[in-house]
Amino acid sequence: MGRQDQLEQLHRELQQTDKLAICAIAGMGGVGKTELALQYALKYQENYPGGLCWLQVRGADLGTQLVSFARTELGLNIPDQLEFNDQVRYCWRNWPQGTVLIVLDDVPSFGRDYKQKIEPYLPPAQSRFKVLITSRQRPGVSYRRIDLDVLSPEAALELFRSLVGKERIDKELTEAQALCEWLGYLPLGLELVGRYLDIHPSVTIAKVQKRLEKKKLAAKALLSQEEQGQMTAQLGVAAAFELSWQELPLEAQQLGCRLSLFAQAPFDWFLVESCVIETEDEDDWEEEQEELEELRVREAWPTANRYLVNRNLLQLTEQQTYRLHQ
Repeated sequence: MGRQDQLEQLHRELQQTDKLAICAIAGMGGVGKTELALQYALKYQENYPGGLCWLQVRGADLGTQLVSFARTELGLNIPDQLEFNDQVRYCWRNWPQGTVLIVLDDVPSFGRDYKQKIEPYLPPAQSRFKVLITSRQRPGVSYRRIDLDVLSPEAALELFRSLVGKERIDKELTEAQALCEWLGYLPLGLELVGRYLDIHPSVTIAKVQKRLEKKKLAAKALLSQEEQGQMTAQLGVAAAFELSWQELPLEAQQLGCRLSLFAQAPFDWFLVESCVIETEDEDDWEEEQEELEELRVREAWPTANRYLVNRNLLQLTEQQTYRLHQ
């Protein structure tokens, strides 16, 4: 929503080179970097007949993800006797023909860790490989870069309308405009609050903003004066998260607490089961697994799961794995 110019610019940047193209989307947390990368991949997927590979960087091993992707999604038979770095090179050498889009989502930094943990696994310097990076940090001048800012007031309001409904927003237009401004026009904050309003049709926009103000004051008290000056927009998002969290039933909050211990990389649901079941006895394990499955199939756990997903606190990926919202 409101990012058409950036999508077109991103496509131009990735095409303007005769060697390996790397372009970074940089911006503060909650500004919509991952969403822009996703929208780009969907919009221009026909331009990448060699496929799309989406890799999560923060909290995950990039090389391991790449080799796993090549085996499961591309069907490559990678020789086990090869050294790991040679396995990675095998992946690139045997990648299907055609232009390829590689997305490295949420790169923490471009310093020493980048050189040690990311550069060794980048594709070879061939023009058919296009690498799209999202990061809160700005890369060096050697990288093509798009600095992503917050939405314009008009685009923010349009996003609100898409989430809450045009009639309801237009009915409280002044309040909606004020709330968009209060949230700093950050897409993540707007989406969280928009979903909250959609779930609570009887709550006015003005009342939601009052609730958010209270949550923001509580979060602000935990920050130093210097941090407060840097975190104004993020505090609005934090307040929105807190408002969504307090609406969850106890069972969903308990599930959320357990999930907070997971890394930020996508995970399978059976890992959640492994954390919930605490016994070491084999028979007891099977019994508790059956009980947990009954809970999941019937009411409690699926409901908690839906609560977290519907409020954008937990995301279900296309591969039917889960990831925590960042």
